[in-house]
Amino acid sequence: MNRNQLNNLINNFEHSMEYLEKLRVKSFYKMFESLNKQVTLCETLNTYTKNDLDMVRKDLSISGISSLNKQKLAEALDTNIKILLPEILKKFTDSEYKLLENMLKQNGIVKYKDEFFDRFSYLRRFGIIGCFKDSNDNYHIFIPEDILLSLNSLINNIIIVSEIKQNEKVTKLLKGYLFYYGAIPFQKVYDMISKYIKNPLDMTAIFNIIYESSTKDNEIYFKENYWCSKQVRDLEELITHQNMKSNLDFISLTEKQILDASESNFVEWNEYDSNLIDFLRNNFTISKKQVLEYIEGMKLKFKIGCEFNAVVEQFSSTFEVEDLEHLKQSVELIIAVYNNSIQWVLKGYSPSLIRTGKNHLQPIQINTTQSSNAQIGRNAPCPCGSGKKYKNCCLK
Repeated sequence: MNRNQLNNLINNFEHSMEYLEKLRVKSFYKMFESLNKQVTLCETLNTYTKNDLDMVRKDLSISGISSLNKQKLAEALDTNIKILLPEILKKFTDSEYKLLENMLKQNGIVKYKDEFFDRFSYLRRFGIIGCFKDSNDNYHIFIPEDILLSLNSLINNIIIVSEIKQNEKVTKLLKGYLFYYGAIPFQKVYDMISKYIKNPLDMTAIFNIIYESSTKDNEIYFKENYWCSKQVRDLEELITHQNMKSNLDFISLTEKQILDASESNFVEWNEYDSNLIDFLRNNFTISKKQVLEYIEGMKLKFKIGCEFNAVVEQFSSTFEVEDLEHLKQSVELIIAVYNNSIQWVLKGYSPSLIRTGKNHLQPIQINTTQSSNAQIGRNAPCPCGSGKKYKNCCLK
């Protein structure tokens, strides 16, 4: 396949993805056209497709009604959902709880916003939320009017609120751990999380909480008995690297570190990152926001296991280094960032911590006669400072 054919293939693929996304959005908003006001639960369920109703039945583990036609299925689900409302609420984390709480304060109706998409989609799985388009073409989501009273009495129930908070903490603990480790065997996940929750939970309960969370977003997934970050590129390779370091336990973390790392915008900055940030701001026309995003991306690449040379190559293609002195300085700063960035293959440690137990930069030989695409040779000392050749260490 020549380059033109490859470009055409890529363009066709991109256009196909754009088309599919447009269809998805069109299909989503078409749901709003079925109603023009808030209605009862049964009327809401009647706007679902038969397949949607079957999914609600499965998510609520309701048996004995799968053979019913759509109308009868909606009626059976109406009865069961009203009985199961407390159990449905106990599956929630903070984001769904807060949306529902906000809706109840407004008589069960709020204007739809794109930021509601994930939570709306999740709540719809249990049949307790509907949508409509009003006469002014405004989109709304609503709680069916005949379950408003029940939900109002349940939303502040001490037991339910306690379980929601517990779900939130378990989920955040896992996401925080995965920020540092990438993938963790489930048994170890259970042991790690159990240390930080007040009310003891068995392994099945913790698995169910995490599994429920994984169905709401694409941040985590379960594979081969491991809970994994969505950013894991090759689980088998990561597990192999971690198992090769059997004498190294996962890095010890405080509860605060774990919970901080669970936030989607969290970045663990250090002085070496700051040095590279200052260098880029002082030598290139780039905004602070752009440089922070770039360094964040670089740290992510180091964390997930991208080759050091590939990161340097990308840097060279992004920033035009004018002279050898600036080239040498920039690569040294990148090495410092590398040495002091956590890595999943090192079970959350940075190379510096592995080597010395403290952050420390060990410069490597730089061939200043090379072009701005400077690379570390396969036989050169590894930039992590292990003392091994690059080909026998981090290039693997």
